[in-house]
Amino acid sequence: MSEAATLLGRDYAVVRDIALRDAIATQASSGLYVDPANNTPATIAAVDKMDTDLIRRAVEVLETNNTPKFYGDYYICFVHPHQASDLRTDNNWINANAYAGTRNIFNGEIGRWEDVVFITSTHCRNGAASTNAPGYLADFDQTVHGGNTDVYESLMFGDQCLYVADALPVELRDNGIEDFGRTHGLAWYSLFGTKCLRPDYAVNLRTA
Repeated sequence: MSEAATLLGRDYAVVRDIALRDAIATQASSGLYVDPANNTPATIAAVDKMDTDLIRRAVEVLETNNTPKFYGDYYICFVHPHQASDLRTDNNWINANAYAGTRNIFNGEIGRWEDVVFITSTHCRNGAASTNAPGYLADFDQTVHGGNTDVYESLMFGDQCLYVADALPVELRDNGIEDFGRTHGLAWYSLFGTKCLRPDYAVNLRTA
C-alpha cells in the first residue's frame, strides 16, 4: 500500500504539473524564437539552440509589460533538460553554485541569468519525447511538421501570471477490499483549477 501511495502521489504531481503548464503555454501572449526569421516549428533550424541572448530578449518582453517578479527578485523559467544542456555551454551562463549562498535554490534549479531562475522539467512541451510521454506535442515533432528538427518549448513568467484554485486539496481515498479479498482500491482525489490571468506576463521560448 505504501508503494501504491507513492505511485499515486507521483501521478497527481504529473497531472497538476501538466495543468499548470498548459494554462501558461496555451495563453502566453508572446512567443520568441532564436532566429526571428525561423518563427514556426517547421522553419526552426537545428542550430537554433537555447542561449542567453534569447533569455535577454524574453526578459525585455516581461519588463516592457511591467511584469512583477516573484518576491521582487526574479522571474521563473521552466526549461527542458535538452535546452538546459545548451545553456550550460553558453559562456555567459551563471551556474547555480555561483550564487548558492545568496538565496534558497529550488529543487531542479540549474542556475540564474538576468534575474531569471531556471528549473528543468521533462514536462516542457517538445517533439522529441515518446508519443505517450507527458511532454510530447505532435506539432513540435519533426516527423509531423516536416521541418528540420524537433522543437522544444520553455516557459518564462512572472508573479501573478498563473493562479491555482484548490476546492479540495488532494487526498487518498480507499475503496476497500474487493473481489473476495484479491484487490484493494486506492486512488487520489482532488478538485482544483488553473488559470493564466495575465497572458502578457508569460513568454514561450521555442528552440531546437
